[in-house]
Amino acid sequence: RERRSMATAGMLRTVAARPLRPLAAGAARRCAALHSVADLCDEYVGDGRALQRGEPRCKGAQVLPAAPPVQLRDFGGRRAFSGLIQTVACFESNPAVHAMLSEPGEGRVLVVDGGGSTRTALLGDMIAQMGADNGWAGVVIHGVCRDAPALAQINLGVKALGCHPCKSHKDDLGAPGVVLSFGGVTFRPGDWLAADEDGILVLPADAAPQGEGFRGGVGA
Repeated sequence: RERRSMATAGMLRTVAARPLRPLAAGAARRCAALHSVADLCDEYVGDGRALQRGEPRCKGAQVLPAAPPVQLRDFGGRRAFSGLIQTVACFESNPAVHAMLSEPGEGRVLVVDGGGSTRTALLGDMIAQMGADNGWAGVVIHGVCRDAPALAQINLGVKALGCHPCKSHKDDLGAPGVVLSFGGVTFRPGDWLAADEDGILVLPADAAPQGEGFRGGVGA
């Protein structure tokens, strides 16, 4: 068990240290007029019918609405945020979340697949504050968080299914840097995510907008 823990911890450090994939300069577009996820969807998706047919304006664009069956709520002090995706899969145990947010975020968004469990919190105020201090833009959790009043005061986007007052166990180190899928959306490390009260838009990294126009960008 000790050897497995050491090997997984080493993998976490390797994934966290992996250089970010830059946005393709030729494909990236400034978004000075795009102030919300709805604006971005108008530009990159089109209407709901185009999305249902799998024919968004931007190939690979995906949307997770703020509606059932996977309805994520806002808990952080930033209700709009965006950045390149990093991922962690873990179930009712959060050492991998702690490890990731302890590394420099460089404006990224950590997407956590907790299997949709609402039985224990994967993020609390102390880990969230550490993530904000280390430059992460936000955390999206397919699971639950805790310390809701404190999270609302932290300069970090936090989306989760809800809250549970109990902390998680620490027995499972999780799987960092893997492809995740929930709510009909696939989250790949290095792709780009924008989130606000309307929901989440995911774009391939080479199609993501650049510039300071989207209000959820770093420093918003």
